[in-house]
Amino acid sequence: ATPKGTGPAAFTTSKLTIAPETIRPGEDAIIGVLLTNTGAETGTYTLVLKIDGDIAKTQEVTLSGGTSQRVTLSVTIFAAGNHEVTVDQLTGILMVMDG
Repeated sequence: ATPKGTGPAAFTTSKLTIAPETIRPGEDAIIGVLLTNTGAETGTYTLVLKIDGDIAKTQEVTLSGGTSQRVTLSVTIFAAGNHEVTVDQLTGILMVMDG
């Protein structure tokens, strides 16, 4: 196994947050993740935010080797109900209250 902090850029995501977890139709929610470059070299990673399996937003982030950065993406949802929020392997639920 390669020790942490060596070799090319390699990225992991963790600590998914959804704030607020409940919104009304047309309101914004902020989706956050902690992006970490576990390699030694600087690299660029494209975060893909999906709502109910469909790509809602993407954002490119460049990180130096061995560093982490909290990345936030804003989404607006108009359909009431529970919506699955996915970034890489991380999932959560955003509730949209009717009315």
